[in-house]
Amino acid sequence: MSLSFHQALILAEAMACGGLRVYEAAHRKLLRRPAFLGNVLLLLDRYPSLRRAAFEALALEPPVLEKLLRQHAEIRI
Repeated sequence: MSLSFHQALILAEAMACGGLRVYEAAHRKLLRRPAFLGNVLLLLDRYPSLRRAAFEALALEPPVLEKLLRQHAEIRI
């Protein structure tokens, strides 16, 4: 939902400025991180051995997983 609210705000801002090009650029930037994480998760789903190795590595370094999750949850426009 947070992503939807941010999209609505940038759309309103773009409409106030009179151009959707502003929205297009901000929208691309806003979706970059969620799209990247989605692609990584699909890759891990496709390759079980890679998924297992990634999860084992993250289990050994909980701060790394915490940082990844924090970065993903943070919205930057």
